[in-house]
Amino acid sequence: MRGSAMGRWALGAPLLILALAAGPLHGQVSQQRIENAARLLEDLVETYGVSGDEGEVRKEILDALPGWADPEVDSAGNVWVRVGQGEPVSVFVAHMDETGFQITEIGDDGLLTVRSRGGFLRSLWEGTPAIVHQEDEPINGVFVPRRDISEPSRAVPPGPTYVDVGARSRAEAEAMGMEVGQTVTNPKEFVRLAGTRATGRSFDDRVSSAAQILALQDLDPAAARHEFVFLWVVEEEIGLVGSAYAARTLGFDADRVYPVDTFVSADTPIDPQNFAVAPSLLALSHRGHRSQGSGGALRLDSRHRRGLVEADAAVSPASALRGAAVRRKHSLEVLLDRGPLFRSHAVVRAVSQ
Repeated sequence: MRGSAMGRWALGAPLLILALAAGPLHGQVSQQRIENAARLLEDLVETYGVSGDEGEVRKEILDALPGWADPEVDSAGNVWVRVGQGEPVSVFVAHMDETGFQITEIGDDGLLTVRSRGGFLRSLWEGTPAIVHQEDEPINGVFVPRRDISEPSRAVPPGPTYVDVGARSRAEAEAMGMEVGQTVTNPKEFVRLAGTRATGRSFDDRVSSAAQILALQDLDPAAARHEFVFLWVVEEEIGLVGSAYAARTLGFDADRVYPVDTFVSADTPIDPQNFAVAPSLLALSHRGHRSQGSGGALRLDSRHRRGLVEADAAVSPASALRGAAVRRKHSLEVLLDRGPLFRSHAVVRAVSQ
């Protein structure tokens, strides 16, 4: 269900739509391609899909696929598109869900108790507009702020998170259609900025979902020299649920897996400099590094976890740094960051086309 109103909380980093429009960033990209990419991204961003409730996002993706595609939806809710035949089998994965909440209880006073669906700073939701998602029309509300305003604003709010929809009793809330299990988010809107930039909430991971669709729209399936699998998975934000299901389905058939996702960036001097400063592609231009529009980042993570959306655990940051010949051949720059939030990770950045 698309958002019709914009709350005052529209969290999201600026995005270069040009990057989604395919082709080298420094080459000529037609305005039509840019507008096509923007329209697709707008459709996906303004569609709500909290983890476990991705149905509307899945419909948008299926509707946007090219006519030749033969998509399958597995029992977990993941979308599969296979192209070509033969080895090696390359898999591209984006996730459909977004962070949000789910109703766990309706109080006698009409307040809704909600639980988080995905990791995020709960403090950022306090006092902001809320939408309770229903099959028909959504119900507006507000995330109840903490009672003690003397606490630091970024401290974890004590106790549960509540949503107030204006009901004064459980019976009144139920008469409005409130039910345990319904999902709750903020209003959101895709907003165009200057040039080819845009902002909005849930760019994670609607940007990658759009990128995979655009790739398929440009792809000639007859030209595929081996098999490619494009996956849009569910419930990434709550623990790679859809990815784990897909991994079991693929077994050992996949030779390469490319999780396509957004990359956190410390974009201003006041941001924590121990989180995803590698230095980032979208930030730190004031330090002489590449600014927004320099291309994507490939993160090699040394953490050993199962699931398709994790980077290849067999490729460690150390081995990536030792691959000087590979870096020279492909004009890659490898950046290593060891921060307290990660054991260690490397970022491989394309420095030339």
